[in-house]
Amino acid sequence: MLLTWTALRQPRWLLRYRRIPAVPRITFFLGGVVAKSTTTRERDATVFVNSVDLSLPVPRVLDSVKLPMHIRGYFNCGNTSETEENILLLMTRLPGTPIGTTLGQFSDDQVSRLTTQLSAVFRTLRALPPPSKGVCGIDGRPCNSYLMSFDTFGPFETVASFNCWMLDRARYRVDLSQASLPQRLDDVETRFTHGDMNPNNVLVDHDGNLTGLIDWESAGWMPRHWEASYALCIYSRYANWVNVIHGIFPDLEHEMWVEDQWRSAWGE
Repeated sequence: MLLTWTALRQPRWLLRYRRIPAVPRITFFLGGVVAKSTTTRERDATVFVNSVDLSLPVPRVLDSVKLPMHIRGYFNCGNTSETEENILLLMTRLPGTPIGTTLGQFSDDQVSRLTTQLSAVFRTLRALPPPSKGVCGIDGRPCNSYLMSFDTFGPFETVASFNCWMLDRARYRVDLSQASLPQRLDDVETRFTHGDMNPNNVLVDHDGNLTGLIDWESAGWMPRHWEASYALCIYSRYANWVNVIHGIFPDLEHEMWVEDQWRSAWGE
């Protein structure tokens, strides 16, 4: 990865070679630095969160390099399109490991402490004033969600128009004339949302204390319940994770229940 980074900064170096080896999406360097193949969405979202509060447990963006079109095939940049700019993103490496394999072993006290720590992060992010009433990605871009679509979607002028889009997608998966599904709320506020809140994107130390929240490529301005509903979509049977999410978002019980009823209509 370091050689590739140097080559992209000095493109003439690449011209001497006919082949470039496939590059891992994430590479860790000495000195607490990580390089990731991604899109400008993740870079700009991470920069935005950095600008909100540097004390938040989020990677600091150090640099980025645009990936030329003729070598993009060697890089896995996630959910992207040919028209979207792909980059190598250089960030600080956060301490800790993902809770994906350890949360089930947490004591009640550890679960409670982690819930309190995550609540403080999301309280800061959710207090940010939205730029409009629309549903969109960072800086008004289209939205990105790995559960909803392999392509980006939107942006939408209102939550109501986003709900209409969700309803149209549901018609291909569920017979709505037979299903008894609750009404979504069209007048809810939007909140700044991580967008991919799952146990693999939450880092903790050996005592279970929060050390990082990573992978911001799906961040944007979504309906206020989206963070919680998305977080439970795949991991609804992971008891400690469910307790954490309900503890972070205690005021969204009804909205989480609504989206749980619609879950079979999510995705491609």
